Amino acid sequence: MPLLLGALFLMGCSPSAKSHDMAESEGHSTACDEQELALPEVPEEFVLPRERAAYVLAHFWDSMDFSDTSRSLDTAFMEQNFANFASLLPHVDADAVSAAAESVLKKAASCRAAYDFFMDIAEKYLYNPNSPMRDEIAYAGFADVAISQNMLDEASRARVEYQRECALKNRAGSTAADFAYERFDCSCGKLHDFCAGSALTLLLFYDPECEICHQTIEALASDDMLTSLASSGRLRVLAVYPDGEKELWRRHASDMPKAWTLGIDYGNIEDRSLYAFPALPSLYLLDRSSKVLLKDAAPQSLLMYLFETTSRTS
Repeated sequence: MPLLLGALFLMGCSPSAKSHDMAESEGHSTACDEQELALPEVPEEFVLPRERAAYVLAHFWDSMDFSDTSRSLDTAFMEQNFANFASLLPHVDADAVSAAAESVLKKAASCRAAYDFFMDIAEKYLYNPNSPMRDEIAYAGFADVAISQNMLDEASRARVEYQRECALKNRAGSTAADFAYERFDCSCGKLHDFCAGSALTLLLFYDPECEICHQTIEALASDDMLTSLASSGRLRVLAVYPDGEKELWRRHASDMPKAWTLGIDYGNIEDRSLYAFPALPSLYLLDRSSKVLLKDAAPQSLLMYLFETTSRTS
């Protein structure tokens, strides 16, 4: 159980409650006093962790005065508190996220600069592909509220609308957009047909000249569990180069694992806006019916999911 969730479940107090209490008994202040907002007291009738998390999310920013720019525009202060806030998001449903987004952005609207800064932080933590707290669906909830409030300038609104569209595209639980690809032997295939051939499909979008792509491919290809699943036929891998430079693709084909199916797309995916690629490589895990199980997953998250799934079914 995450520290913040555990703290609010057990005692309804600050995530640093233990160290804070110890410091007070010794007559010292803590960094938490200056950098972290106090968590709201959770009414006793909320017993379940999900209920308590939803309550804290809805009231997390109650004590924050966004017109006080010494705090609302302070990067360290705002990022620390947003990280605490965001740590609860995986433990609540979409309605609770929307309610929390509406509550905090309504308060932030008292200061235009603070509002814009808050949305920048939300983007950094929830949408940036390099963020360990990335949660595109939660970010889409913030985007919905921000768009409805008409607080963003034209350029910011256009960016947030585009990000929302990308976040909701091929999200977990939806059916992955189908597309045609060309194989190395010049025959053609379609994603949905490929998925039907095994219980699980790892769909990997990559660039042949991308160093991070090669590192990721090497890590996946050398993983014993993934190799075992592929050997048993329970998982197939389709690696697709979406940018259509055929000679480049063919030149680097020998760098790819022999057991993987290689494909190239000649712009159809991009032209039809079927997938969004904040960065490459981009990993999707699909089931036999092409339902998205994981979207744009980190390699470690993918492998953990496969381990947990196979452990339950073995």
